[in-house]
Amino acid sequence: MHIPLQSGSDTILKAMNRKYDTKYFYDKIKVIRSIRPNINITTDVIVGFPGEDFNEFNETMEFIRKVQFTKLHVFPYSKRTGTVAASMDNQVASEVKKIRAKTLNNISKELTKNYNSKFLNTITEVLIEKKIGGNRYVGHTNNFIEVIVESDLDISSNIIQVQINEIKNEKCYGKIMECEK
Repeated sequence: MHIPLQSGSDTILKAMNRKYDTKYFYDKIKVIRSIRPNINITTDVIVGFPGEDFNEFNETMEFIRKVQFTKLHVFPYSKRTGTVAASMDNQVASEVKKIRAKTLNNISKELTKNYNSKFLNTITEVLIEKKIGGNRYVGHTNNFIEVIVESDLDISSNIIQVQINEIKNEKCYGKIMECEK
């Protein structure tokens, strides 16, 4: 499930004219996870919105870790002529936005690895989408974990049972247990 956050700072959410705050957002995530505990939740985050200072950026980082998203899609704020934000004071320097984006992208990698680790040594169904070279194929589980497997047979477009037995970086690697047509 993809649910755009934009910022983990209530001050910045208000400046963005969002109609929610972090408590509302977090409470909704808790309800979703009470229904489906292992759900994969990704989000969008904008860094460097006008007025975002170090403390507000830290609030965003803390909130992201609290929610435990699976992956972040990070976007540096870009000034758009004619928008309210373009005329706001305290525009954030490009270099600061780059550093913040890199920081959140590193957190995203950590979150993805943590989420994927929950499924290490489990057997799950994987829809094989395509061959990626040699005898390697890639596909996704029903909760959108990317899994790489090896097979001497053409298994593209098949749903297969895979045991996830290794995680490198944010990638899962598995062993085919059985294949259905």
